[in-house]
Amino acid sequence: MNNPIMRALSRGDGLVSSAWVSQGALSRAVGSGRLVRVLPGIYRAAEVAPSLRLRGRALALYDPNAVIVGRAAAALSWYPGIQANLLDAARAGDAARAPGYRWTRTQVPPRHVTRAGGLVLADPAHAI
Repeated sequence: MNNPIMRALSRGDGLVSSAWVSQGALSRAVGSGRLVRVLPGIYRAAEVAPSLRLRGRALALYDPNAVIVGRAAAALSWYPGIQANLLDAARAGDAARAPGYRWTRTQVPPRHVTRAGGLVLADPAHAI
């Protein structure tokens, strides 16, 4: 992979935002199979598994105001033993379909949102 992509992957801990590198570099990396689209404008290294945590970090890059809710919020914070296959996200507007995501058109009050480890999570009272 070229140096700008490698630097971006390092900066994003396995994720790349299209805001960080040229469209040409992204197109070449996707075309060669080195990058995989997670969300519009957000990519992961092909060798990085698409875990729930990675999808949560990708969500924060895609829309910093979107909030992880539901079982995913529980699994990523206060209840790590719970199974969550999809990342449920609350978002004010429409969102593109993406594997591993389920969108809810709502907003979580800011006082019930926690930001930690690159994730934006609803607190227990508003998550489920």
